[in-house]
Amino acid sequence: MIYADYAAATPLDPMVSEQMLPYLTEYFYNPSALYPQARQVHGAVERARGQAADLIGAPAERIIFTSGGTEGDNLAVLGTALHAGQHKRHLITSSIEHHALLETCVWLEQRGFRVTRLPVDSRGLVDPHDLQAAMTEDTFLVSIMWVNNELGTIQDIPELARIAHAGGAWFHTDAVQAVTTQEIDVEAAGIDLLTLSSHKFYGPKGAGALYVREGVPLCPMQHGGQQEHQLRGGTENVPALIGMGAAAQRLKERAEAMRADMKRWKTRIIQELAVVDGIRIDSPLDCSADSILHLSFYGIEAEGMLFWLARAGIQVSMGSACNSQSVEPSHVVRAIGLSEELARGGIRLSLGCGLTDEKVGELIKGLKETARRLRSADGLMNE
Repeated sequence: MIYADYAAATPLDPMVSEQMLPYLTEYFYNPSALYPQARQVHGAVERARGQAADLIGAPAERIIFTSGGTEGDNLAVLGTALHAGQHKRHLITSSIEHHALLETCVWLEQRGFRVTRLPVDSRGLVDPHDLQAAMTEDTFLVSIMWVNNELGTIQDIPELARIAHAGGAWFHTDAVQAVTTQEIDVEAAGIDLLTLSSHKFYGPKGAGALYVREGVPLCPMQHGGQQEHQLRGGTENVPALIGMGAAAQRLKERAEAMRADMKRWKTRIIQELAVVDGIRIDSPLDCSADSILHLSFYGIEAEGMLFWLARAGIQVSMGSACNSQSVEPSHVVRAIGLSEELARGGIRLSLGCGLTDEKVGELIKGLKETARRLRSADGLMNE
């Protein structure tokens, strides 16, 4: 089996699960309790907070633990929009954001807020001049994802953040897909809010984080106890948070080697498929992350590609896992101007540490053979 859908979920690192296990059994205590064993668990949670913070160059006290990317995006957008001291009503995002962000913006529009969705070019890039032109005195937030989850497009986050700040707005970025390939330093990049999700970097599902720069006011979305600076009441999911911290530390230790592997694999896949008729490369090397490669096939429906690839033991996707129940082309491929034929023939490969040079070779072979099969009526009849 060849797994090439790491943008949907990464496998749990065995070293991470090993560190989680004691907190599922022996150290089951509530970290808010006061007896020594519970304080020990509290200390472990705080160490995990520091590990997550260290991954993005942030102070530990500026990390708010969440259940994942969707909650982080919601807290960043709704938290700034609905804060009692915030009276502006305009926010700016891009047309290719994750649904966690776009649907939150729709919810705000239904309540009187104005949302500007910036267009992107054929590579998925936001033009900073478009952001500059969209800024108004009423803009309180700009939210643009660092690495797109379908195309892998890398945005110029420091420049976009600079424009947002010059216009008097906060800047948020969804870095869920960025963390495995990009060097992230929230201070250097001028980021005010940043979203992470553990299961995108070999940690457990159900854990994530929102970085919040000091001074950025947020309204809590979940009310209850004193946890997470009163922004997220409720007993912590301790094993998952321990796992997230361990995964963050593990990623930092092996990031350089992982990134070199992904760069080599993506370059090889593009070189070998670019010469095949009927395949369009939608994730150019010069502007997309090495972890994600979107391909469009002329004259082939993506569902057919996925079906036959799965039969061959190759697991890829049509795009975002959060939109996998729909067979319609995603808003992302439509935004970059793909024709209807190409949009319906698009698949996403996403790379990770479980691959090898040999498996990448098999993946390329499987893609070529599947495309050839689907273009051959005789081949289909003989299956």
